Amino acid sequence: MPRLQFETSKHVLLFSDPRGGSTWLAEVLCRATQKPMIFEPLHLKNVSKVKEIGFGWRQYIPEDANWPEAKNYFQNLFSGKIMNWWLAQMSPRNALVNSDSAVIKFCRGSMLLPYLVKNFKFDLLPVYMVRHPFGVVASQLKHGSWSHTDEKFSLPQTHYNEVFKIHQEYLESLTSKAELLTAYWCITNSVVLKHPENNRKWITIYYEHLVTSPEKVLEEIFQRWNIETDLKNLDIEKRSKTALSESKIEPEIQISSWRNFFSELEIDKMQAVLKYFEIFKYSRDIYPKL
Repeated sequence: MPRLQFETSKHVLLFSDPRGGSTWLAEVLCRATQKPMIFEPLHLKNVSKVKEIGFGWRQYIPEDANWPEAKNYFQNLFSGKIMNWWLAQMSPRNALVNSDSAVIKFCRGSMLLPYLVKNFKFDLLPVYMVRHPFGVVASQLKHGSWSHTDEKFSLPQTHYNEVFKIHQEYLESLTSKAELLTAYWCITNSVVLKHPENNRKWITIYYEHLVTSPEKVLEEIFQRWNIETDLKNLDIEKRSKTALSESKIEPEIQISSWRNFFSELEIDKMQAVLKYFEIFKYSRDIYPKL
């Protein structure tokens, strides 16, 4: 592929948990902005550079950190110098070559959001989407890609692992994948949800609201971007390429299916994890408390 000519400030950044609904939203934003998609540039197995510089699966970088290799990676990514089949898989080759920017979809990258907005300028506010932790964990366990997740916590041997280390004793006390994945959700999302600039330096939206009222949520994003668009032309009913099923699911069923996936005991244990991390926005209710 010829070298791409991207302008950092023109990118649209989207952050979410894996199995958090971000592919569908990214596809809609691509259609709305006429930009191609860069797919999950933090994937350790398919983007060798992030592994070479010492990233972990859930990497954290403090806003004022001095990590030249990490900053250089993002500079090269945003300028179009880093590209491979994985990053380009959602977009036609000519769309990438002829565009000055892209919608860049990050999974497992939420803890990097404050660092990135502090160190790079984006004309359009990044979008951060949150899904109910129990919904995220249920979808991860159904998907199968998380079957390798250990039952026991192991401290990531990466830069700035203090966000895990301060909770190490508690994390090592957890006894199930569901509890551990819930804890990972809490750690990674707390960095953004509890940040004083949350929903100011980026746009925070909620998956459950997007599923049940997509027009309203999308209108909010475009209004904050000062972009006029006709939602009728965005094909928002279309399922994402990574959806487990192509059949249309009723919104209320989609956002509440985790209740039938977990036992009451499992939900109790996951709720205890939320309490430990002081996550009060979510509970047995399918909607977040705002």
